[in-house]
Amino acid sequence: MRPSSDLRARWRVPAAIVAAVFGAGVFAAPAQAQSFEPVDVFVDDGSPTSPFDLPALFQARIEFGEDFEPGEHTVTATVTVDAPGGLFAFGPDGSGGGCTFDAGSTVATCVSEGAEAETAFGFRYSVPDFEAEPGYYDYTLVFAVDGETVATVEDALRILGNDMGDEAEYVYSFSDHGFPSVEPGGTIELVPTIYQHTAFSDYAAAAVVAFSGAEVDVEFAAPDAIADFDNCMESFRGVTCLITDIENSPGTVFGLTDPITLALDEQFPGPFNLCGCDYRVYVINDDTFEEEFGGVFWDEDSDNLIGMVPVDAPPPYEGTGVVTFRTAENHFDLSVADTEAAGPEGERVTVTVPVANAGTAAAVPFFDPPGSYVVTGDLPDGLRLHAVEGGDAATCPDDWADRLDGIDTEGLDFACFFQSLRAGDQLELEVAVDITDADSTDVGRLEVLALGDRYYPGDFEADPSDNVADFTVDGHGGHGQLPNTGASLGLVIAVAAVVVVAGAVLLVVTARRRRSGAE
Repeated sequence: MRPSSDLRARWRVPAAIVAAVFGAGVFAAPAQAQSFEPVDVFVDDGSPTSPFDLPALFQARIEFGEDFEPGEHTVTATVTVDAPGGLFAFGPDGSGGGCTFDAGSTVATCVSEGAEAETAFGFRYSVPDFEAEPGYYDYTLVFAVDGETVATVEDALRILGNDMGDEAEYVYSFSDHGFPSVEPGGTIELVPTIYQHTAFSDYAAAAVVAFSGAEVDVEFAAPDAIADFDNCMESFRGVTCLITDIENSPGTVFGLTDPITLALDEQFPGPFNLCGCDYRVYVINDDTFEEEFGGVFWDEDSDNLIGMVPVDAPPPYEGTGVVTFRTAENHFDLSVADTEAAGPEGERVTVTVPVANAGTAAAVPFFDPPGSYVVTGDLPDGLRLHAVEGGDAATCPDDWADRLDGIDTEGLDFACFFQSLRAGDQLELEVAVDITDADSTDVGRLEVLALGDRYYPGDFEADPSDNVADFTVDGHGGHGQLPNTGASLGLVIAVAAVVVVAGAVLLVVTARRRRSGAE
């Protein structure tokens, strides 16, 4: 099995096949709660893991149909693991969700009061003991609505041992590294220290040293790991080095002969506590070396090779190989311009609404599509919306109101979403309107804002005063940035965005293998 390529299967049970799996003992909905029968259940338990991994993420989500009234019910998810107390260490996932844990970390109870029709839970878990017994540890996940069970999922968390036979040996533990302030476009010189706590087998052929950058977006990787050595290769946002000249010396601290460089995009915003860059060191045998990496792909007599050497640094090393840094001050400046629709009554006209970024930082994507940012439009009296298009840069869906969860959409006529906008760039919306009153003096409203209450990591807007503009008819009432009465939608978002998750973590989650059915 190739540990770096197989992904852990994710649970998803659509309503159409629920009846087919009732008898399998994996997912079941009892008769007494059929009025809240879920239409979808999703579980990704983060397994397998090992004592040498970063904390794994256990995620669960349940979705109900139209008969579920949002805000009126309490949804709980209870995970019970059949394992000795202390084998696992449970903890929060960093989102501030409502999960609590028993003293032995065998039960996680997550509660959502006034739940939505789609409710998600998550927590992290790790294996704190290097000598933990490998194997499968069964768990049961029970979803309930107002105390009544509506769905049950049964599976197992797998712990990998130190000796994984033809896969790898995890004999090292690592130091963590933090950098308090990194300028845009700056670099970090990383020289990790690595403690060998267990001897590896005679068949070990090479040590793998793998560095990863953070998961943000390909265009704005933050940072990229760079190692310009003959025995290193590029990987996704990272670099992997193979070292064949390795010393088998338990109790020794090793360092790299040369640093790994982490480079930050010059337009990445800040200040931002960025985590999720990490490194791993493990030992592989000849078969895995050939299968995964093609064996020795460099000139072994080259002077440009990175290696591992003993260093004078006392153990223990209780870190997990995490590299964190805080980006220095750097802001984007989104703006939208005043727009006029000119023409006689009864005419259909198309106007261009420009959205620009005049800041030094890019408006980077922090969430999945349709976008991390939105442009909203409230047309003035005298105009009727016909269509709006965002071209390749923005998406203007018909169901835009459903995508602005928790935001008051009253009075809005359209919303267009976009994922990113680099500093100095501009996107344009094409808004087609019918003029129903050419003499209207009403003033409509355009606004561009970051969806800060739903997205990482907060508010990087340099100047919110130009985020709002007027939409007028035939020039009447077009007096620039007029005062606007009522609560600004941008203000609502900005206030929510201030509640920043301190030390926001963007973890690079390692590939997970599907349970094979046998240890």
